[in-house]
Amino acid sequence: LSTMGTETMTFTFKLSVALGANAILRVSGFKWDSTGSYPTIAVGGTNATIFNSTATFDQQTYTYVNLKLTVAADQSIAANTDVIFSIAKVQPCTAYVREKLVSADATIPIRPATLTATSSTEYPRNLWSDITVTQSNSTPAADNSLSFDLVLPWSEDTSKGTITIGNLKGTGTPDSTPLEPFEVDLHDGDRFISTGVWKQLDGTLTFTVDRGLSFSIFFTIKLKNPSTKVESRFPTVSMSFPGYWYSPTISFYNAILGSGGYWVTASVEESSRVNNVANTLTFSFKPSIALVSGQKITIAGLTGSQTTSQTLAIAGTATTTVGSSGDWTQATGTLVLTLGSSMLSSATAELKVTLRNPLVAQAAVMPTVSASTSEIMVTETLRHVLGGTAAWTTLSVVESTAVPSAVNTLTFSVQPSVDLASGQVFSITGLVDDKRSDSDTVRCGGVKAEVASTKGYRTSWNQGILLVTTSAKLMASSPTVFMLTLNNSASPVPPKFPSISFAPELIPSQAFPPEPILGAGGGFWKSLAITESVLTRYADNILTLTFQPSIALAASSVITIRGLEGSHTISNSAFAISGAASAIESTANWDQGGTLKLTTLAINAGTTITITFVLNNGEGQEPRTARISASESFFAEQIVPGPVLGSTTSWDSGSTCSESSQAFGGLNTLTFSVLPRVTTLRAGTIITITNLKGSTTPSNTTIAIGGPAAATFGSTGNWDIGGTLTLTLE
Repeated sequence: LSTMGTETMTFTFKLSVALGANAILRVSGFKWDSTGSYPTIAVGGTNATIFNSTATFDQQTYTYVNLKLTVAADQSIAANTDVIFSIAKVQPCTAYVREKLVSADATIPIRPATLTATSSTEYPRNLWSDITVTQSNSTPAADNSLSFDLVLPWSEDTSKGTITIGNLKGTGTPDSTPLEPFEVDLHDGDRFISTGVWKQLDGTLTFTVDRGLSFSIFFTIKLKNPSTKVESRFPTVSMSFPGYWYSPTISFYNAILGSGGYWVTASVEESSRVNNVANTLTFSFKPSIALVSGQKITIAGLTGSQTTSQTLAIAGTATTTVGSSGDWTQATGTLVLTLGSSMLSSATAELKVTLRNPLVAQAAVMPTVSASTSEIMVTETLRHVLGGTAAWTTLSVVESTAVPSAVNTLTFSVQPSVDLASGQVFSITGLVDDKRSDSDTVRCGGVKAEVASTKGYRTSWNQGILLVTTSAKLMASSPTVFMLTLNNSASPVPPKFPSISFAPELIPSQAFPPEPILGAGGGFWKSLAITESVLTRYADNILTLTFQPSIALAASSVITIRGLEGSHTISNSAFAISGAASAIESTANWDQGGTLKLTTLAINAGTTITITFVLNNGEGQEPRTARISASESFFAEQIVPGPVLGSTTSWDSGSTCSESSQAFGGLNTLTFSVLPRVTTLRAGTIITITNLKGSTTPSNTTIAIGGPAAATFGSTGNWDIGGTLTLTLE
């Protein structure tokens, strides 16, 4: 999200669950600089028709507003599908930058927009719009006034609930101390009930709140600092209003209760995940206190690299303080930098270092950064790097029952292509129909104790996301099996397609095949396919659709196929359908916007239905992906494999590229096999192959082309060392 400025703002999002008609989405984070009324604003972009034609702004706080969109009455948003919309500049509404980040630093990021969504009958599960904490004193054993400012996307009058501040460990304040908030400002009255419940050992402080929550909650409490110098801590906040909403536990950006410093900014990015190539790691650092000459910064945990121990060259703005090299130790993956001058707390320093990636894929590592100072400096853990590319080679999930309200045991089998070390965390998402709260214990048991203890364990559970922590190595040599016990919904619902995610830098998120779960008797499509007869522009195209419902569909049910945009066939409420005469009525409702609605006569569970219909290809477009759903509210909408109506020039999915060698510095013959999705490409057509970056072959306007099709291109091409090969058809 960039500033509003004079630009059109384009938003792209993907939901893990489907949203129906009249669902409301809010994008928070806009600052309102006027006392005037809120305007309406036109909704544009690729998927504008999903929403009502205009959006509005509604109050978030006294200064900030939400952009509010409503899904149209005849539309819905499918799960796991990109949705794109845009709005134009609106004055006096501007983008909001976090106050804590405002400085002269030109690299200050804009505050990210927060997207929330709700059906027309449910409260949203809230995320904080902004949270800050400040302290009055960092001296050991001193009284320390901690001021918390919590900002919500909107207010709500609800029943009583709680707000919990966590990770306040190490203080000298005993349990018996009454912690009554003072300097309380909730804008519309004091809603705290009595004093907070303080637990010194756990470092948690819980307040009971009456009559819901206001837009902004500001309060101060007093704790005694630890008696000796310790690392500063990042406190957490969560809230729960049973039956209405709750928030996941998240950390503040500020560290407190310590006498030393912490990293305001600490991050790392890498240039390549390809095995056995040079990988430039770019680190960004900004300490909360100045680091002085002679002190050291240590980056540890970069194990697995092929770069041998040496004095390693570095680049970037950090060289003005740490010089042009550092001491690199391959075995421990440690880079030690010695400051020659002060690293100030007012600016972000950038450091670039190049390491060679592992020869074969490994579990990505999470490096840490620390500093040796006269004070205590918090060690920061950074994102995964040096992982190469990997995948889940085995994935399956089976449920024990689909009976509504029954106890359902889900059996998962997972196997990564690389070993994952002990203590790694992976998540399973999409289990959205279980009503278990965050505080519940998820009962797990399985054949391998590395993943699931037979005694059970607490997990981070929030809106259908289960985090699993390995207590031993997760092996690439064999599948690991574990089980999860959940309660099915009380009535049938659309079955869910869960997916598994580790670190995206190592293993991309993948869906569990083959069938969805947690439908409590709800239906899904067991088999789906669509094919077409011709790719020629403006030609009549015979489309053949095959589907198989998992449950019976009653007479007069409506099956909706969306996503067939771009056809020249005009809308027709008596559109001809062939095949399956005993199951589907012979006429359907076709909307040129890309929607076909079929009416059933009656379809038994597990019956394979094949129909054909004719659409006229358009003037040229990328292939379209269809989605199919049924009118029953408990039936899942799914993507139909096989893009169609792509009457423009495009490449068949069977096009491939292979290489002859991965040896560093060696010659590598690349073999391309490409198939255009049109009958003929004319002479003079230019084909461009991009993203061949990293080769040391110099640019050459007549690079030699071999293979069976070489003569088609005159046996030469135009090669640019930036990674582009251009071929001209003769």
